[in-house]
Amino acid sequence: MLGACDSPAVETDAGLDATAEVGVDGGKADAHVEAAADVVAEAAPSDAGAPTDAGGPDVSYADASGCGYAEGGSQCNALPWPTTISVGCVSGVPAVDGGAIADGLYFMTQAEWDTTYFDGGCPSSTWASTVAVCGSTLQWFDINDVKSDYIGTLTISTAASQITFTQSCPSPQTPYSFSYSTDGTNLLVLFAFPKGPTLVMHFTRQ
Repeated sequence: MLGACDSPAVETDAGLDATAEVGVDGGKADAHVEAAADVVAEAAPSDAGAPTDAGGPDVSYADASGCGYAEGGSQCNALPWPTTISVGCVSGVPAVDGGAIADGLYFMTQAEWDTTYFDGGCPSSTWASTVAVCGSTLQWFDINDVKSDYIGTLTISTAASQITFTQSCPSPQTPYSFSYSTDGTNLLVLFAFPKGPTLVMHFTRQ
């Protein structure tokens, strides 16, 4: 996905191996959306290591290299507070082709749920995410309205159009992989929840 300096990992209380099944009530989109919300809530970042200051952390931007945000301890990183955006809908996920992820600070600028999973509809939600890539380390600060917040550090590796994340902070987790694409400035990640929907995440390097 991104380069990597300090990485935020998207984890759950049991890692990303969420086991919740998504049922469909009569094939109705609203039932799909409601059931999917439960899956997202279970598979979304946990509040382990989450910030307690609702107004956002008092930090200044490091240089554009993405390598100045390591914090250590339970906080994991000192990334800038992300900007919240509304999650839209898209019919089918875009094609991805991998690429070299440039070091730097990235902000999520757009996000969509793949409506394929929701029978044409999708849940109303907001999301916010900031990542910093420094070599093979990625820092992640993630906030959403379906579960809670996440702050973490991960190691990343890429192969073809797959990016693999291995969390090291706040605690080691089983690696997980997603499809991605980048042109050096824009980073696209297809965050596919286990047994759930796919969130198309668009990041832009600052």
